[in-house]
Amino acid sequence: MSLFMQYQMDPLIMPDSPYLSGFYHQLGSSIFFGCTLGVLIALIGMCFSIVPWINSRFSMKDTISAVLMAVVTLYVTYSKEQPFVSIIFALLSPAAFFIPWTVIIRRSYTREIHCKTWVLSAVILAAPFFLFIIPGSTTFEDLRDSMLVTPVLSHVSDFYYEHTLLAAHVIKPVASQEQKVIAVSKNIKNIGPMPHGSLWIRSSAPCTISFSSMVVADTEPGCKAAVVADNLPVNTKNRVIKRLSVAFDENKLMRQGIGIFLTKGPILIIPVLFILWFALGVSRIYGRSRVAAFIIYGIYIGLFASPLHALWLRCELVLSPEKISSYILSEHEPKRYIALKTFPERLSIGEIMRFTHDPSARIRLNAFILARDKKDIRFMDVISKAIYDPQMNVRTKACWALRNRKSKQALRLLEDVFRHDASWYVRGYAYRGIGRIRPVARVVEEVTTEDGA
Repeated sequence: MSLFMQYQMDPLIMPDSPYLSGFYHQLGSSIFFGCTLGVLIALIGMCFSIVPWINSRFSMKDTISAVLMAVVTLYVTYSKEQPFVSIIFALLSPAAFFIPWTVIIRRSYTREIHCKTWVLSAVILAAPFFLFIIPGSTTFEDLRDSMLVTPVLSHVSDFYYEHTLLAAHVIKPVASQEQKVIAVSKNIKNIGPMPHGSLWIRSSAPCTISFSSMVVADTEPGCKAAVVADNLPVNTKNRVIKRLSVAFDENKLMRQGIGIFLTKGPILIIPVLFILWFALGVSRIYGRSRVAAFIIYGIYIGLFASPLHALWLRCELVLSPEKISSYILSEHEPKRYIALKTFPERLSIGEIMRFTHDPSARIRLNAFILARDKKDIRFMDVISKAIYDPQMNVRTKACWALRNRKSKQALRLLEDVFRHDASWYVRGYAYRGIGRIRPVARVVEEVTTEDGA
Protein backbone atom coordinates (compact mmCIF):
# COMPACT_ATOMS: atom_id res chain seq x y z
CA MET A 1 0.00 0.00 0.00
CA SER A 2 2.92 2.35 0.73
CA LEU A 3 4.37 1.63 -2.70
CA PHE A 4 1.02 2.35 -4.34
CA MET A 5 0.90 5.71 -2.59
CA GLN A 6 4.54 6.45 -3.45
CA TYR A 7 3.79 6.00 -7.15
CA GLN A 8 0.51 7.98 -7.10
CA MET A 9 -1.89 5.05 -7.24
CA ASP A 10 -4.89 4.83 -4.93
CA PRO A 11 -4.40 2.06 -2.35
CA LEU A 12 -7.25 -0.22 -1.38
CA ILE A 13 -6.45 0.45 2.26
CA MET A 14 -4.14 2.98 3.90
CA PRO A 15 -0.95 1.55 5.45
CA ASP A 16 -1.83 2.95 8.89
CA SER A 17 -5.47 1.80 8.77
CA PRO A 18 -6.59 0.04 11.97
CA TYR A 19 -7.80 -2.81 9.75
CA LEU A 20 -4.11 -3.52 9.14
CA SER A 21 -2.35 -2.20 12.23
CA GLY A 22 -5.01 -2.27 14.97
CA PHE A 23 -4.75 -5.03 17.58
CA TYR A 24 -8.53 -5.62 17.53
CA HIS A 25 -8.58 -6.28 13.78
CA GLN A 26 -5.41 -8.37 13.83
CA LEU A 27 -6.98 -10.43 16.61
CA GLY A 28 -10.14 -10.80 14.53
CA SER A 29 -8.15 -12.07 11.56
CA SER A 30 -6.33 -14.51 13.86
CA ILE A 31 -9.67 -15.76 15.16
CA PHE A 32 -10.65 -16.53 11.56
CA PHE A 33 -7.66 -18.86 11.26
CA GLY A 34 -8.28 -20.24 14.75
CA CYS A 35 -11.87 -21.12 13.89
CA THR A 36 -10.73 -23.07 10.84
CA LEU A 37 -7.20 -24.42 11.23
CA GLY A 38 -7.42 -24.57 15.03
CA VAL A 39 -10.58 -26.66 14.99
CA LEU A 40 -9.16 -28.82 12.21
CA ILE A 41 -6.11 -29.54 14.38
CA ALA A 42 -8.40 -30.41 17.29
CA LEU A 43 -10.24 -32.92 15.09
CA ILE A 44 -6.92 -34.41 13.99
CA GLY A 45 -5.93 -34.63 17.65
CA MET A 46 -9.17 -36.50 18.41
CA CYS A 47 -8.27 -39.11 15.79
CA PHE A 48 -4.79 -39.61 17.22
CA SER A 49 -6.14 -39.90 20.79
CA ILE A 50 -8.68 -42.67 20.12
CA VAL A 51 -6.41 -45.48 21.39
CA PRO A 52 -5.34 -43.68 24.60
CA TRP A 53 -8.97 -42.75 25.20
CA ILE A 54 -10.06 -46.39 24.92
CA ASN A 55 -7.27 -47.42 27.31
CA SER A 56 -8.16 -44.49 29.65
CA ARG A 57 -4.52 -43.46 29.83
CA PHE A 58 -1.57 -42.14 27.82
CA SER A 59 1.59 -44.22 27.80
CA MET A 60 5.06 -43.71 26.38
CA LYS A 61 4.02 -45.81 23.40
CA ASP A 62 1.41 -43.20 22.60
CA THR A 63 4.05 -40.52 22.09
CA ILE A 64 4.20 -41.66 18.48
CA SER A 65 0.68 -40.22 18.18
CA ALA A 66 1.96 -36.80 19.24
CA VAL A 67 4.80 -36.99 16.70
CA LEU A 68 2.46 -37.99 13.88
CA MET A 69 0.02 -35.26 14.87
CA ALA A 70 2.85 -32.71 14.74
CA VAL A 71 3.73 -33.84 11.20
CA VAL A 72 0.13 -33.59 10.02
CA THR A 73 -0.31 -30.22 11.76
CA LEU A 74 2.80 -28.87 10.05
CA TYR A 75 1.51 -30.00 6.67
CA VAL A 76 -1.89 -28.28 6.91
CA THR A 77 -0.67 -25.06 8.56
CA TYR A 78 2.76 -24.41 7.06
CA SER A 79 3.49 -20.92 5.76
CA LYS A 80 6.75 -19.91 4.10
CA GLU A 81 6.06 -16.34 5.18
CA GLN A 82 6.37 -17.44 8.83
CA PRO A 83 8.24 -20.78 8.75
CA PHE A 84 9.49 -20.51 12.35
CA VAL A 85 5.98 -19.83 13.65
CA SER A 86 4.60 -22.70 11.55
CA ILE A 87 7.09 -25.20 12.95
CA ILE A 88 6.65 -24.07 16.56
CA PHE A 89 2.87 -24.23 16.15
CA ALA A 90 3.12 -27.77 14.80
CA LEU A 91 5.27 -28.88 17.75
CA LEU A 92 3.12 -27.22 20.41
CA SER A 93 -0.27 -28.27 19.05
CA PRO A 94 0.00 -31.92 20.21
CA ALA A 95 1.09 -30.76 23.67
CA ALA A 96 -1.77 -28.25 23.88
CA PHE A 97 -4.18 -31.03 22.99
CA PHE A 98 -2.77 -34.08 24.77
CA ILE A 99 -1.77 -32.56 28.14
CA PRO A 100 -5.29 -31.34 29.06
CA TRP A 101 -6.77 -34.54 27.64
CA THR A 102 -4.43 -36.60 29.85
CA VAL A 103 -5.70 -34.77 32.93
CA ILE A 104 -9.31 -35.32 31.89
CA ILE A 105 -8.81 -39.05 31.37
CA ARG A 106 -7.00 -39.58 34.66
CA ARG A 107 -9.58 -37.66 36.68
CA SER A 108 -12.67 -39.05 34.99
CA TYR A 109 -14.43 -42.27 35.83
CA THR A 110 -16.58 -44.64 33.83
CA ARG A 111 -20.29 -43.93 33.92
CA GLU A 112 -23.01 -46.21 32.69
CA ILE A 113 -24.30 -44.99 29.34
CA HIS A 114 -27.79 -45.98 28.23
CA CYS A 115 -27.05 -46.35 24.54
CA LYS A 116 -30.67 -46.62 23.39
CA THR A 117 -31.65 -43.42 25.22
CA TRP A 118 -28.53 -41.71 23.91
CA VAL A 119 -29.29 -42.67 20.30
CA LEU A 120 -32.95 -41.65 20.65
CA SER A 121 -31.91 -38.27 22.09
CA ALA A 122 -29.43 -37.76 19.25
CA VAL A 123 -32.12 -38.52 16.65
CA ILE A 124 -34.53 -36.05 18.28
CA LEU A 125 -31.89 -33.32 18.46
CA ALA A 126 -30.74 -33.93 14.87
CA ALA A 127 -34.28 -34.06 13.42
CA PRO A 128 -34.59 -30.28 12.75
CA PHE A 129 -31.34 -30.36 10.75
CA PHE A 130 -32.56 -33.26 8.60
CA LEU A 131 -35.67 -31.29 7.72
CA PHE A 132 -33.46 -28.60 6.18
CA ILE A 133 -30.76 -30.79 4.64
CA ILE A 134 -32.70 -33.69 3.11
CA PRO A 135 -35.02 -31.60 0.88
CA GLY A 136 -32.11 -29.46 -0.21
CA SER A 137 -34.18 -26.46 0.77
CA THR A 138 -31.42 -24.66 2.65
CA THR A 139 -28.31 -23.24 0.99
CA PHE A 140 -25.32 -21.29 2.23
CA GLU A 141 -26.96 -18.14 0.91
CA ASP A 142 -30.06 -18.86 2.99
CA LEU A 143 -27.92 -19.21 6.11
CA ARG A 144 -26.13 -15.96 5.27
CA ASP A 145 -29.43 -14.17 4.73
CA SER A 146 -30.93 -15.50 7.95
CA MET A 147 -28.08 -13.91 9.90
CA LEU A 148 -29.11 -10.48 8.60
CA VAL A 149 -32.53 -10.58 10.27
CA THR A 150 -31.24 -11.51 13.74
CA PRO A 151 -29.51 -8.59 15.54
CA VAL A 152 -26.87 -10.71 17.31
CA LEU A 153 -26.11 -12.81 14.23
CA SER A 154 -26.04 -9.66 12.12
CA HIS A 155 -23.17 -8.35 14.24
CA VAL A 156 -21.43 -11.71 13.88
CA SER A 157 -21.86 -11.45 10.10
CA ASP A 158 -20.40 -7.92 10.05
CA PHE A 159 -17.46 -9.09 12.18
CA TYR A 160 -16.83 -11.93 9.74
CA TYR A 161 -16.83 -9.73 6.66
CA GLU A 162 -14.77 -7.00 8.32
CA HIS A 163 -11.97 -9.37 9.31
CA THR A 164 -11.82 -12.23 6.84
CA LEU A 165 -10.67 -10.02 3.97
CA LEU A 166 -7.50 -9.13 5.87
CA ALA A 167 -6.98 -12.76 6.87
CA ALA A 168 -7.66 -13.98 3.33
CA HIS A 169 -5.41 -11.31 1.78
CA VAL A 170 -2.47 -12.52 3.86
CA ILE A 171 -2.66 -16.00 2.35
CA LYS A 172 -3.81 -15.18 -1.18
CA PRO A 173 -1.65 -16.12 -4.16
CA VAL A 174 -0.31 -13.18 -6.17
CA ALA A 175 -2.87 -13.66 -8.95
CA SER A 176 -5.76 -13.23 -6.50
CA GLN A 177 -4.51 -10.15 -4.68
CA GLU A 178 -6.57 -7.05 -5.41
CA GLN A 179 -3.41 -4.92 -5.60
CA LYS A 180 0.05 -6.26 -6.25
CA VAL A 181 3.53 -4.90 -6.89
CA ILE A 182 5.83 -6.60 -9.38
CA ALA A 183 9.48 -5.61 -9.33
CA VAL A 184 10.95 -5.82 -12.85
CA SER A 185 14.52 -5.66 -14.16
CA LYS A 186 15.30 -2.36 -15.86
CA ASN A 187 16.31 -4.18 -19.05
CA ILE A 188 12.76 -5.44 -19.55
CA LYS A 189 11.15 -2.75 -21.68
CA ASN A 190 7.94 -4.40 -22.87
CA ILE A 191 5.63 -5.49 -20.06
CA GLY A 192 2.67 -6.57 -22.19
CA PRO A 193 -0.86 -6.94 -20.76
CA MET A 194 -1.15 -5.53 -17.24
CA PRO A 195 -3.99 -6.84 -15.08
CA HIS A 196 -6.09 -4.49 -12.99
CA GLY A 197 -4.50 -3.48 -9.70
CA SER A 198 -0.91 -4.18 -10.71
CA LEU A 199 2.02 -1.81 -10.23
CA TRP A 200 5.17 -2.72 -12.19
CA ILE A 201 8.33 -1.07 -10.88
CA ARG A 202 11.40 -1.14 -13.14
CA SER A 203 14.65 -1.18 -11.21
CA SER A 204 18.32 -1.90 -11.80
CA ALA A 205 18.16 -3.88 -8.54
CA PRO A 206 14.63 -5.35 -8.40
CA CYS A 207 15.53 -7.57 -5.45
CA THR A 208 15.89 -4.49 -3.24
CA ILE A 209 12.28 -3.34 -3.67
CA SER A 210 10.82 -4.18 -0.30
CA PHE A 211 7.39 -5.77 -0.05
CA SER A 212 7.01 -6.46 -3.75
CA SER A 213 4.68 -9.35 -4.52
CA MET A 214 7.25 -10.94 -6.84
CA VAL A 215 10.37 -10.21 -8.85
CA VAL A 216 10.68 -10.65 -12.64
CA ALA A 217 14.06 -10.48 -14.38
CA ASP A 218 15.70 -11.30 -17.71
CA THR A 219 18.72 -12.89 -15.98
CA GLU A 220 19.30 -14.36 -12.52
CA PRO A 221 19.18 -11.28 -10.22
CA GLY A 222 20.61 -12.93 -7.10
CA CYS A 223 17.26 -13.48 -5.36
CA LYS A 224 14.15 -15.53 -5.89
CA ALA A 225 12.74 -14.37 -9.21
CA ALA A 226 10.80 -15.39 -12.28
CA VAL A 227 13.36 -15.33 -15.11
CA VAL A 228 11.97 -14.50 -18.56
CA ALA A 229 14.72 -14.61 -21.18
CA ASP A 230 12.76 -14.60 -24.45
CA ASN A 231 11.98 -11.54 -26.59
CA LEU A 232 8.25 -11.63 -26.03
CA PRO A 233 6.49 -9.08 -23.83
CA VAL A 234 7.18 -10.27 -20.30
CA ASN A 235 3.50 -10.78 -19.39
CA THR A 236 2.40 -12.31 -22.68
CA LYS A 237 -0.88 -14.17 -22.13
CA ASN A 238 -0.67 -12.99 -18.51
CA ARG A 239 2.01 -15.63 -17.88
CA VAL A 240 3.71 -13.72 -15.07
CA ILE A 241 0.56 -13.38 -13.00
CA LYS A 242 -1.07 -16.70 -13.87
CA ARG A 243 1.84 -19.14 -14.15
CA LEU A 244 5.13 -17.68 -12.95
CA SER A 245 3.69 -16.17 -9.80
CA VAL A 246 2.91 -19.67 -8.48
CA ALA A 247 6.52 -19.90 -7.28
CA PHE A 248 5.81 -16.95 -4.96
CA ASP A 249 2.77 -18.58 -3.36
CA GLU A 250 3.95 -18.69 0.26
CA ASN A 251 0.78 -20.06 1.84
CA LYS A 252 -0.51 -22.77 -0.47
CA LEU A 253 -0.50 -25.47 2.20
CA MET A 254 -2.24 -23.21 4.71
CA ARG A 255 -5.01 -22.50 2.20
CA GLN A 256 -5.30 -26.22 1.55
CA GLY A 257 -5.73 -26.80 5.28
CA ILE A 258 -8.53 -24.23 5.44
CA GLY A 259 -10.07 -25.74 2.31
CA ILE A 260 -9.98 -29.22 3.82
CA PHE A 261 -11.83 -27.98 6.89
CA LEU A 262 -14.46 -25.94 5.05
CA THR A 263 -15.14 -28.08 1.96
CA LYS A 264 -14.02 -31.68 2.58
CA GLY A 265 -16.28 -32.55 5.48
CA PRO A 266 -14.52 -31.77 8.80
CA ILE A 267 -16.69 -28.71 9.41
CA LEU A 268 -19.76 -30.99 9.38
CA ILE A 269 -18.24 -33.05 12.18
CA ILE A 270 -18.60 -30.10 14.59
CA PRO A 271 -22.43 -30.07 14.76
CA VAL A 272 -22.43 -33.89 14.86
CA LEU A 273 -20.11 -33.90 17.86
CA PHE A 274 -22.17 -31.18 19.53
CA ILE A 275 -25.39 -33.13 19.05
CA LEU A 276 -23.81 -36.35 20.38
CA TRP A 277 -22.44 -34.52 23.41
CA PHE A 278 -25.71 -32.72 24.07
CA ALA A 279 -27.69 -35.94 23.55
CA LEU A 280 -25.49 -37.77 26.06
CA GLY A 281 -26.20 -35.09 28.64
CA VAL A 282 -29.95 -35.14 28.01
CA SER A 283 -30.02 -38.95 28.14
CA ARG A 284 -28.47 -38.82 31.61
CA ILE A 285 -31.04 -36.24 32.69
CA TYR A 286 -33.73 -38.51 31.25
CA GLY A 287 -32.54 -41.28 33.58
CA ARG A 288 -33.18 -39.00 36.57
CA SER A 289 -36.21 -36.99 35.45
CA ARG A 290 -38.16 -37.59 32.26
CA VAL A 291 -40.09 -34.36 32.76
CA ALA A 292 -36.86 -32.32 32.82
CA ALA A 293 -35.61 -34.11 29.70
CA PHE A 294 -38.82 -33.40 27.77
CA ILE A 295 -38.68 -29.74 28.82
CA ILE A 296 -35.15 -29.56 27.36
CA TYR A 297 -36.37 -31.26 24.17
CA GLY A 298 -39.19 -28.73 23.91
CA ILE A 299 -36.94 -25.70 24.42
CA TYR A 300 -34.44 -27.05 21.88
CA ILE A 301 -37.09 -27.71 19.20
CA GLY A 302 -38.56 -24.27 19.96
CA LEU A 303 -35.31 -22.66 18.87
CA PHE A 304 -36.07 -23.91 15.36
CA ALA A 305 -39.63 -22.56 15.29
CA SER A 306 -38.81 -19.67 12.95
CA PRO A 307 -36.82 -21.62 10.31
CA LEU A 308 -39.33 -24.50 10.46
CA HIS A 309 -42.16 -22.04 9.84
CA ALA A 310 -40.24 -20.57 6.91
CA LEU A 311 -39.74 -24.09 5.52
CA TRP A 312 -43.50 -24.69 5.82
CA LEU A 313 -44.24 -21.43 3.97
CA ARG A 314 -41.83 -22.34 1.20
CA CYS A 315 -43.43 -25.76 0.76
CA GLU A 316 -46.84 -24.11 0.67
CA LEU A 317 -45.73 -21.73 -2.10
CA VAL A 318 -44.08 -24.50 -4.13
CA LEU A 319 -47.26 -26.58 -3.97
CA SER A 320 -49.50 -23.55 -4.68
CA PRO A 321 -47.57 -21.17 -6.98
CA GLU A 322 -50.69 -19.09 -7.54
CA LYS A 323 -50.18 -17.66 -4.05
CA ILE A 324 -47.03 -15.81 -5.12
CA SER A 325 -48.85 -12.47 -5.46
CA SER A 326 -50.09 -12.62 -1.88
CA TYR A 327 -46.58 -13.55 -0.74
CA ILE A 328 -45.05 -10.61 -2.61
CA LEU A 329 -47.53 -8.14 -1.14
CA SER A 330 -47.52 -9.65 2.34
CA GLU A 331 -46.58 -7.56 5.38
CA HIS A 332 -44.95 -10.71 6.76
CA GLU A 333 -41.22 -10.40 5.92
CA PRO A 334 -40.55 -14.17 5.61
CA LYS A 335 -43.26 -14.49 2.95
CA ARG A 336 -41.77 -11.71 0.83
CA TYR A 337 -38.30 -13.25 1.17
CA ILE A 338 -39.57 -16.72 0.24
CA ALA A 339 -41.34 -15.35 -2.85
CA LEU A 340 -38.13 -13.64 -3.95
CA LYS A 341 -35.96 -16.72 -3.41
CA THR A 342 -38.38 -19.40 -4.63
CA PHE A 343 -39.68 -17.93 -7.88
CA PRO A 344 -37.31 -15.09 -8.87
CA GLU A 345 -38.05 -15.63 -12.56
CA ARG A 346 -41.73 -14.80 -12.00
CA LEU A 347 -41.07 -11.37 -10.52
CA SER A 348 -41.76 -8.35 -12.70
CA ILE A 349 -39.37 -5.43 -13.04
CA GLY A 350 -41.65 -3.33 -10.82
CA GLU A 351 -41.73 -6.02 -8.11
CA ILE A 352 -37.95 -6.31 -8.10
CA MET A 353 -37.73 -2.52 -7.92
CA ARG A 354 -40.00 -2.50 -4.89
CA PHE A 355 -37.93 -5.19 -3.22
CA THR A 356 -34.79 -3.03 -3.60
CA HIS A 357 -36.46 -0.57 -1.20
CA ASP A 358 -37.68 -3.24 1.23
CA PRO A 359 -37.04 -2.63 4.98
CA SER A 360 -35.45 -6.10 5.18
CA ALA A 361 -31.73 -6.14 4.38
CA ARG A 362 -31.80 -9.72 3.10
CA ILE A 363 -34.62 -8.89 0.68
CA ARG A 364 -32.79 -5.82 -0.62
CA LEU A 365 -29.61 -7.90 -1.01
CA ASN A 366 -31.28 -10.59 -3.11
CA ALA A 367 -33.20 -8.00 -5.12
CA PHE A 368 -29.91 -6.47 -6.23
CA ILE A 369 -28.60 -9.93 -7.13
CA LEU A 370 -31.55 -10.15 -9.54
CA ALA A 371 -31.03 -6.57 -10.72
CA ARG A 372 -27.39 -7.08 -11.68
CA ASP A 373 -28.29 -8.80 -14.96
CA LYS A 374 -31.27 -6.62 -15.78
CA LYS A 375 -30.62 -4.03 -18.47
CA ASP A 376 -33.63 -1.88 -17.58
CA ILE A 377 -32.42 1.71 -17.14
CA ARG A 378 -34.71 2.21 -14.13
CA PHE A 379 -32.44 0.02 -12.01
CA MET A 380 -29.60 2.51 -12.32
CA ASP A 381 -31.29 4.97 -9.98
CA VAL A 382 -31.94 2.46 -7.19
CA ILE A 383 -28.45 0.95 -7.54
CA SER A 384 -26.85 4.40 -7.27
CA LYS A 385 -28.66 4.86 -3.95
CA ALA A 386 -27.91 1.33 -2.72
CA ILE A 387 -24.16 2.00 -2.57
CA TYR A 388 -24.96 4.02 0.56
CA ASP A 389 -27.13 1.31 2.14
CA PRO A 390 -26.43 0.81 5.88
CA GLN A 391 -25.92 -2.94 5.36
CA MET A 392 -22.52 -3.79 3.88
CA ASN A 393 -23.70 -6.92 2.05
CA VAL A 394 -26.28 -4.85 0.21
CA ARG A 395 -23.60 -2.37 -0.81
CA THR A 396 -21.40 -5.16 -2.20
CA LYS A 397 -24.26 -6.45 -4.35
CA ALA A 398 -24.92 -2.91 -5.58
CA CYS A 399 -21.25 -2.71 -6.65
CA TRP A 400 -21.63 -6.09 -8.32
CA ALA A 401 -24.65 -4.82 -10.24
CA LEU A 402 -22.79 -1.65 -11.29
CA ARG A 403 -19.83 -3.50 -12.75
CA ASN A 404 -22.11 -5.23 -15.26
CA ARG A 405 -23.31 -1.91 -16.64
CA LYS A 406 -19.89 -0.71 -17.83
CA SER A 407 -20.94 2.93 -18.22
CA LYS A 408 -19.32 6.20 -17.20
CA GLN A 409 -21.94 6.67 -14.50
CA ALA A 410 -21.29 3.17 -13.12
CA LEU A 411 -17.55 3.85 -13.11
CA ARG A 412 -18.02 7.15 -11.27
CA LEU A 413 -20.18 5.50 -8.61
CA LEU A 414 -17.73 2.63 -8.11
CA GLU A 415 -14.84 5.06 -7.77
CA ASP A 416 -16.82 6.97 -5.15
CA VAL A 417 -17.38 3.75 -3.17
CA PHE A 418 -13.72 2.79 -3.54
CA ARG A 419 -12.52 6.09 -2.11
CA HIS A 420 -15.09 6.69 0.62
CA ASP A 421 -16.80 3.54 1.86
CA ALA A 422 -15.91 2.70 5.45
CA SER A 423 -15.73 -1.05 4.81
CA TRP A 424 -12.63 -2.55 3.26
CA TYR A 425 -14.80 -5.47 2.15
CA VAL A 426 -17.10 -3.17 0.15
CA ARG A 427 -14.19 -1.19 -1.29
CA GLY A 428 -12.71 -4.46 -2.54
CA TYR A 429 -15.93 -5.17 -4.45
CA ALA A 430 -15.91 -1.66 -5.90
CA TYR A 431 -12.26 -1.96 -6.93
CA ARG A 432 -12.88 -5.22 -8.75
CA GLY A 433 -15.87 -3.59 -10.42
CA ILE A 434 -13.66 -0.71 -11.62
CA GLY A 435 -11.35 -3.30 -13.15
CA ARG A 436 -14.22 -4.69 -15.21
CA ILE A 437 -14.94 -1.24 -16.68
CA ARG A 438 -11.56 0.51 -16.81
CA PRO A 439 -8.58 -1.48 -15.50
CA VAL A 440 -6.03 0.49 -13.50
CA ALA A 441 -2.35 -0.46 -13.80
CA ARG A 442 0.98 1.36 -14.12
CA VAL A 443 4.61 0.85 -15.11
CA VAL A 444 7.03 3.18 -13.32
CA GLU A 445 10.75 3.64 -12.87
CA GLU A 446 12.04 3.11 -9.35
CA VAL A 447 12.40 6.33 -7.40
CA THR A 448 15.75 6.31 -5.61
CA THR A 449 17.39 8.71 -3.17
CA GLU A 450 19.60 9.99 -5.94
CA ASP A 451 16.43 10.88 -7.87
CA GLY A 452 15.34 13.15 -5.06
CA ALA A 453 12.90 10.93 -3.16
